[in-house]
Formats: sequence, structure tokens, C-alpha cells
Amino acid sequence: MKKLKNILNDNKIIVVIIVLVIAWFYWFQLRPASIRSSCMKISRENTALLGTTDSFEQLEWSKKIEVQNETMEKAYQRCLHDKGLK
Repeated sequence: MKKLKNILNDNKIIVVIIVLVIAWFYWFQLRPASIRSSCMKISRENTALLGTTDSFEQLEWSKKIEVQNETMEKAYQRCLHDKGLK
């Protein structure tokens, strides 16, 4: 334990740099990827709920696809904005 403390005290700059690199990697790589993944899941769930409405069921197939795509894109963009990516 004493050796570890001595190593950390002797190499403070290296330890700070390593911590900053790890924090940078999390903030700019892992966090956005996780947010995008969860937003995609949320937008799919919102679009699936759309398919259960009566007004949606009465549309023709081509219009349904268009409405689903628009709904999914808007839900995805809104989620990204809410979570601070856009």
C-alpha cells in the first residue's frame, strides 16, 4: 500500500493525465453512444404505440410508413435534445 502511494505521489502528472483521458473517453464516446442507443429504443417504442391508434389503422400502407418514419425521427431528435446531444 505504501509503495502505491509513493508511486502515485511521484507520478501525479501522469495520474492526472490518465484520469483526464478516461473522463474524455467517457464523455465523448461512451456517453453519447449510450444516449443514442436509449433514444433509438424510446423512438421505436413511441412508433409502436402509434400503430395501436384507430386513426392510424385507417391510413393506407404508404401513408403509414411515412407517418411512422416521421414519428420515429421526431421522437429520436426530441430525445437527443432532452438528453443534451442536440
